[in-house]
Amino acid sequence: MIDNYLDINSYFYKTKLNIKYDKKAIMDSIINDYFTEDVQRLRSTGNYNFVLDSKYKEFNELMYRTYEVILKKLLPNMVKSTRCADRVWAYVSNNKYNNPVIHNHKDTATFNAVYYLNIPNAKGGELEFYDNEQKPVFYFKPEEGDFIIFPGEVDHKPLPCDSEEFRIAINMEYICV
Repeated sequence: MIDNYLDINSYFYKTKLNIKYDKKAIMDSIINDYFTEDVQRLRSTGNYNFVLDSKYKEFNELMYRTYEVILKKLLPNMVKSTRCADRVWAYVSNNKYNNPVIHNHKDTATFNAVYYLNIPNAKGGELEFYDNEQKPVFYFKPEEGDFIIFPGEVDHKPLPCDSEEFRIAINMEYICV
């Protein structure tokens, strides 16, 4: 049994990350970027995620390398696909800005990871997981600093939180051969 293992159909891994970075600066930058014209144009099409670009290079590398280290410990024989882009993106939501849609990453990832950069102290904000018939089977109530990994094919949906404060989830994908 692996420490920090969340035994939900033997699929989910959860740990708490305590990494050194300027959280306030990253959060402020992500929130400012969230309200740019380009990201708002994406939101108008229903896409509430935005890729953290080169301005976030050090943070992105820290997040993705942490993800790789954890995956290698969990699955030592895993081989990264050459199709795997070390892409990191943010999902920013609150009681006004949210897009609770059931989705998965089966076409783009073997594993998906989420790091919870900021979680308001409010009702809601869970990550809801579904079975193959899209019936809810598990609710994960994240806390700030939580890092979870789950298979890309698992249907899930971030639920809205009841706060004006932003819930910021940092998302990553990994493709194995």
